[in-house]
Amino acid sequence: MPVIMVACSGEPTEETSNTNVDQEPTEEITETPEEEEVVEVNHDSLMNVAKSLRTAIEENLETYTTQTLQTSEMREQIKQKWSKIDYYLNGETVVRIKTYPHEGISTRTEEFYYNEEGNLVAVVIEDKGAGKKGAQQEATDKAYYFNNEEFVGEANESGEMEFSIKNSDAERLLQESKEYKEYLNK
Repeated sequence: MPVIMVACSGEPTEETSNTNVDQEPTEEITETPEEEEVVEVNHDSLMNVAKSLRTAIEENLETYTTQTLQTSEMREQIKQKWSKIDYYLNGETVVRIKTYPHEGISTRTEEFYYNEEGNLVAVVIEDKGAGKKGAQQEATDKAYYFNNEEFVGEANESGEMEFSIKNSDAERLLQESKEYKEYLNK
């Protein structure tokens, strides 16, 4: 087997003669992002704002325009769970949505409260809410609070032990809220 030897000389070739070998490599200057300021969110304060908004809406229910939709034309899970949905509007903006169960099956209701921008701020679940109207309700069984469509806290006064993941409940309620609003606009 023949051996091939290649000799290398230090002489620059045509390809390398145009580059300056002694040149220092240039460093890329990359700007480091400024440290983001961490803002503490006061969940209790956000929940209190939502509670105040809910109280104000409940105290003024008669001033809002009300529309009722029957659930018979909605998706299966909604029409099995609810018989009708009431929408309370301040002009064009939904401020409250209340769902009602089928008579004789349940008394549980869900109420969704919105700020002036139409963002969900609270969902109240009342296990014995059917038949009660507005500010006459004595207590809230469960409430979920939101800020900018993000879950911030829960209050559970029902006395029931909960075994579910609260964030998934909040996500489900946020999704239902959006879906109920879409039905109104159809």
